[in-house]
Amino acid sequence: MKISTIEEYGLRCLIQLAKTGTGTLSISDMAKTEGLSEAYVGKLLFLLKKKGLVKSLRGMNGGYLLAKSPPEITMADVLDCLAPGPKTDEAICNKFPGDKKECVHLHGSCGVRTVWHVVYKNLWNILNQTTLEDLLRSEKDLTAKLNKLSMVSAPTEFVPVTFKTEANVKHVIA
Repeated sequence: MKISTIEEYGLRCLIQLAKTGTGTLSISDMAKTEGLSEAYVGKLLFLLKKKGLVKSLRGMNGGYLLAKSPPEITMADVLDCLAPGPKTDEAICNKFPGDKKECVHLHGSCGVRTVWHVVYKNLWNILNQTTLEDLLRSEKDLTAKLNKLSMVSAPTEFVPVTFKTEANVKHVIA
C-alpha cells in the first residue's frame, strides 16, 4: 500500500494533538514540529475538521484539538478523511482494463482479484481496529495488538516493506 504524504502528515498532526490531551496546538507549532509549512498543516487541519476529527478554538489560548477522544478515532477514519474514495479490489480491476471498459476477468474467475480482496479485507480490518490511542503506545505494545488482529505476525524487529496499490480504499470489503 502506498501511503501519501497527506495521509502520513495528517496522521502525525493528529498524534501531536492526542499527546496534548485536552490542550490546543497552533498551526505554527505543529508545522515547526513536523518540519512542514504552515499552509500545508492548515490544509490538513481543514480536511480533518471538515470530517469532524478536530475542532478549532479562537482566542488567546486558541488552536486545534481533537474533536473525539483518541480511542474513538481509527486509522481507517483518518485515511478515509484524507484520501476519500473507493479503495476496493474491484477498483484495482477497473483501473487496469486494457482497451476494454472493464477488466475482462471482472465477471469470471480471477485469482488476482481474489488476492487483492483478501489483502484489502485484512488491511481494513486492522485499520478499523487501530486507534489513535494505540499509536501513542509503545511499539512493543502496538506490535502485540497488531499481531492479535493480523493473520500474519508483525516482525519483532522493524523491517520496512512497501505495498503499492490504489491510493483510495473503502473501509469495508465484504
